[in-house]
Amino acid sequence: MLVSSCIRYAASAIVGAAATVAAFIPAAAAPLLMSSAAMPSTISSTNTRTPIKHVIVVVMENRSFDNMFRGFPGANSANFGRNHLGQLVQLQPAPFEGNCDPDHSHEAWIRDYAAGKMDGFDTTPPSCVGPVPSNGSSVANYPYGYLPYAEVKPYWDLATQFGLADDMFASQTGPSYPGHMYIVAGTSGNQTDDPSDPLVWGCDAPAGTTVPYLGPNGQIAGTEFPCLFTQPTMGNLLDAYRIPWAYYSNNLSYRATGQEYDISTQPYDAFYRVRGGPDWQADVIAKQGVAREFADIEDGTLPPVSWFNPPVIASDHPQDTTNLGPDYVAALADTLMMTPYWNDTALFVTWDDPGGWYDHVVPQQLDRNGLGFRVPLIVISKYAKRAYVSHVRHEYGSLLRFIEYNWGLPSLGTTDGRSDPLLDFFSFAGTPPPARPVASVHAGIDAAFFATKVQLDTQPLDYTPEEK
Repeated sequence: MLVSSCIRYAASAIVGAAATVAAFIPAAAAPLLMSSAAMPSTISSTNTRTPIKHVIVVVMENRSFDNMFRGFPGANSANFGRNHLGQLVQLQPAPFEGNCDPDHSHEAWIRDYAAGKMDGFDTTPPSCVGPVPSNGSSVANYPYGYLPYAEVKPYWDLATQFGLADDMFASQTGPSYPGHMYIVAGTSGNQTDDPSDPLVWGCDAPAGTTVPYLGPNGQIAGTEFPCLFTQPTMGNLLDAYRIPWAYYSNNLSYRATGQEYDISTQPYDAFYRVRGGPDWQADVIAKQGVAREFADIEDGTLPPVSWFNPPVIASDHPQDTTNLGPDYVAALADTLMMTPYWNDTALFVTWDDPGGWYDHVVPQQLDRNGLGFRVPLIVISKYAKRAYVSHVRHEYGSLLRFIEYNWGLPSLGTTDGRSDPLLDFFSFAGTPPPARPVASVHAGIDAAFFATKVQLDTQPLDYTPEEK
């Protein structure tokens, strides 16, 4: 199975990549690869401005706000969109198990956005594998779809109990590769789409791999190797102040060729200051990360800052033929509630790009890269305001800004500088009300399932090798 281009990059098990990377490294990069031992030590990992001592950022896949939360009480959502002819198009149910994946490339975003008219989604038809949609929509109108409530009930239950943002935007106008980069660094270095190699994205990509980058006018200006050699990340900033962190991910098996590959969703592979240093082995957890996520929570070994990627079967990505993403997030929240971490943790759940799904809110254009369309953000914490819908504009840089604010860190100097720190979601005064566990959609799909029984990539073959 070659998974859609929106999800996968970084092959940690591929050998010989270091030589490929070395050929591209500018001489100026070497002094920047400083180990944590050489960094200043001025901030304690427990010395925070708020009661929050642990931050978890959960990165799901490819959903717009209207696609996930159409009709959510008190939120800005839509039941209709418009096509390029100006005609009203009613949003139709499009379940997780659907066979189509909307086009979510940068070029598709330009057509969807349509100079702010937001009426071009029918001009960027999805790629479909198997039968055409049976939800009452045409293939062209498939992007005007929403997830049925029965499938996303855990998300709605968490958003109803805690906080939901209806003005959270992707920082980029492209798919997952730049989206993940923004989530850990606040920039993609203007790289805007997915790399040309379908298996390996980042500094480990084979020689000759390219990725498009944007010029000052927001148009694709050329291609380059998918590795940023000098750009710092939040991981590097945390290292500088001796604050432990980890990025949890999961290996995948590709079925289309019948061969095994160790592939992980690893945005830090695209930043050589992590990929080329000790963090790659110490802080990037690529093998069976989902088991480590739950184990580290239950064992009390979670670092102060972490990013969680779900296994592919629970990623919410279209065409992945499962609907386990809401159960995965519910299991994480319920596990936190039952441990001491509930007293000092903020769990942020967001999606790495809108996935080409319709959204009706026009994003403000702040730079050549975006903003992109809205994505959901759920904020779960003992200190989160209850039943709160945030109408404040947020973006991926807001996640970084909260970490910086909470630990008193300097800015990375990327989109975190223009972003808010998400403080409107929290109330740190008084005694918080008790939290209620959230039921999963499927019986038996709980923390124990994800920690011990999840089988990666066991669904029927539904991709062909030429698909990206």
